[in-house]
Amino acid sequence: MANNGDHLAVNGNAGNHAALAAPPEPEEKQGEQEEYDRYKDHPELLGIKRTPRRLFSYDWANNYVSPFRPTPEQTLAHLLDHVDFGTGNKVLLDLGCGDGIVLAQALRRYSGLKRVIGIDLDQELLTKAKDKLEDAVQHQQQQQQQQEQQHLHRQRAELYCGDLTNLTDPIKTFFDTTDCSSLEDEGHHRPAETVGSLIQQSSHLFVYHLPAALEKLGPVLLEAVEQHGKTVLSMQWEVPALAPYVVFGGPEQHYRIYKK
Repeated sequence: MANNGDHLAVNGNAGNHAALAAPPEPEEKQGEQEEYDRYKDHPELLGIKRTPRRLFSYDWANNYVSPFRPTPEQTLAHLLDHVDFGTGNKVLLDLGCGDGIVLAQALRRYSGLKRVIGIDLDQELLTKAKDKLEDAVQHQQQQQQQQEQQHLHRQRAELYCGDLTNLTDPIKTFFDTTDCSSLEDEGHHRPAETVGSLIQQSSHLFVYHLPAALEKLGPVLLEAVEQHGKTVLSMQWEVPALAPYVVFGGPEQHYRIYKK
């Protein structure tokens, strides 16, 4: 997904490969223009699956509204500076976690963060996210040991493979640090989670999606803020449904924090 670049699945086709050759946005790096020119001059390359990096990556034609887009780490750092995770029982859910950079950075910066959860459709990206989260959890454990904290606590990190637009169907557990192993083996069973149940269990929701995807998720995010007191963190684009609840950020900051 655009999370960090994030993926969001929808029913129906998001468009054919020809739609990928949209001009890059002005604020993107100069290298993106070169990539655009490459596809423009050689359209046959659009049919070749490659590591997704841009807003117009290959998965446009594979039911993804928000193709993978790496989260700008400097902007992410500024966003996290303005988030109060407190201590003890806060849970961060990344709806479209991509390569896991948001969850990993949050774990490294906030030792009191109890749990981080990521959902994405792309298993290749989830594998990268798994590696990042294992490193982040290990880093925090080492920090606690060096500080000789009397009560060590293990931060929990989880990854799920699923469709964000389906709140009720069970989704596949991809990884869980409760046993520090991938849970892809067929012989391993655990109670199934859903996107809806994970939203309920979370205190903070992170999204980094294209405007069309944010519009689709709008009702879910609005209910989370209005009825359940969740905090929504949106990278780059505003969530129109949450406009009355923005407490920090805007176009200049390239992120927004929404809270009732």
